[in-house]
Amino acid sequence: MEKKLKKERGKLFRRVIMILLAVWLAASAVFCVIRLSIEKANAQSRELSAFSIITQILSEQSLGNEAINFSFLQYTDLVYDEDKPVFDSHLRIYGEENGEVALDSAKSAGLRFYYTDDAGSTHMAVGMLNYDLTAGALSEKQLGTITEYLNREPENDGTYELICTKMHADFMFVPLELKLVFISSENSEITETIETFSLEKNRKKDKTVFDCSSNNLSIIPRDFLLKKQYNPNLIDTLTKSQKKSTGDMFEKGSFTYIFYASETTALRSDGTAEATENNSVTFQYAKEINLIKNCQTDLLAGTAVLFVFFSVIAAILCIMIWRTVKAQIIQEQKRLDFTNALAHDIKTPLFVIDGYAYSLKENIDEDERDLYLDKIIEQTGEINGLVHRMLSYSKLDSYNMTLNKEDFDLFALTKSVTENYANMNIALKHSGNNTVNADKELVKTAVQNIIDNAVKYTLPSGEITVDVNGKRLTVSNPAEPITKTELKQLYQPYVRKDKSRSKKGNGLGLSIVKSIADSHGAKTEIEMKNGLFIIRLEF
Repeated sequence: MEKKLKKERGKLFRRVIMILLAVWLAASAVFCVIRLSIEKANAQSRELSAFSIITQILSEQSLGNEAINFSFLQYTDLVYDEDKPVFDSHLRIYGEENGEVALDSAKSAGLRFYYTDDAGSTHMAVGMLNYDLTAGALSEKQLGTITEYLNREPENDGTYELICTKMHADFMFVPLELKLVFISSENSEITETIETFSLEKNRKKDKTVFDCSSNNLSIIPRDFLLKKQYNPNLIDTLTKSQKKSTGDMFEKGSFTYIFYASETTALRSDGTAEATENNSVTFQYAKEINLIKNCQTDLLAGTAVLFVFFSVIAAILCIMIWRTVKAQIIQEQKRLDFTNALAHDIKTPLFVIDGYAYSLKENIDEDERDLYLDKIIEQTGEINGLVHRMLSYSKLDSYNMTLNKEDFDLFALTKSVTENYANMNIALKHSGNNTVNADKELVKTAVQNIIDNAVKYTLPSGEITVDVNGKRLTVSNPAEPITKTELKQLYQPYVRKDKSRSKKGNGLGLSIVKSIADSHGAKTEIEMKNGLFIIRLEF
């Protein structure tokens, strides 16, 4: 029995887990698709808003303005991340009349530049440093020196860094002087200048030169020159037909898209003259968007919540289904035990009937004939009673049973039942109003089964006490000890305290009592107390 239960439990758990795992994967896939679709729409909306802000900022300025807080530096400040100097966006501006590129953020990296004005005050501006303007103004030897020092392992007392000390501001930073220095890790100050690099080829006579503040260092990202890590050229990866559409997203790879928008607008000249067609410019903006990266936390949290949810559902289903399956297996085993017991119970009277029938066939004398016929009738009645009990329980166990309720005296009914056991030591007593409203025939069957059970299992010379107190019937008798586990099982069909064939019975008596009580909404209780087996039935 235990092996069968364990085997069935394992099969059940595996099936439930496999089914719910498949459901979880399907639900997670649907959730991810919906969340990614929402993120795609949100990303497109965000970038349209960002592009609108960028064009608004830039269109309010003149292309010739060289102020350190120039409009493009404001744009850079919008997208700059000190921990990630390389942007995932690309901005290109076509200049006024000739249509040439006035600015292209490709091949650039973000930089914070600290400078000092004529009054000695320190200011900070965020801008872009172009790779070609930086590396192109250095010789191969100078690049080799920079590469050698920047590739060195950091020392305990500091690191080698490349800083920008002079520059122009013209849409982006134009470096004029770089220094390779050793910076102390203790106070973040320069302790040694390895070499100074002059980038005079970038100097323009009509541009203001800004000197780096001595208090704050403008450190160039280490991988900018070493690994050529700079902003991508996203706009040129799009086709001509894609560039004709603005505000759209184009698939680049799995869950990766490129947002693209363009707009032609007119600039005011130094903020004084009206905008005209002669000073119009075209803005092109592209940004790479990875949907998985943007909503990774939501996806992980969502799938985790779904996993926990379906795990709880799986546990609940396993418990509920297992209880049902276990009950069915146990019930089936009990039916099998009952079938064996039933075969034994029927076999004995059939054997007796068969023997007496053969004797009658031999034409025995009249006195013995009557005896044999009485025995045959007795055994036939026993078989008939067994079948009747089985049919009664089946009827009670069905859902379409109709109760014929009426008022009757419970004590009077109980007394009529006890009269059938005149040879037994039964003490009958009652008190209170014993009138109940119930199906009289079914209640009589219940009382018969309760008293019959007491008669079968009362110890020799023991007294059976039958007490009708109001609407409650209590029957107690001295009996062999019964454990709490066995007590709980006595209401189940085909369960007997004595599984041997020493006592007549089939394990249906108390099951019938329980079914009759449940059908009336009555209460039943079984307990073993001070050597007495007690059963109560209360309407």
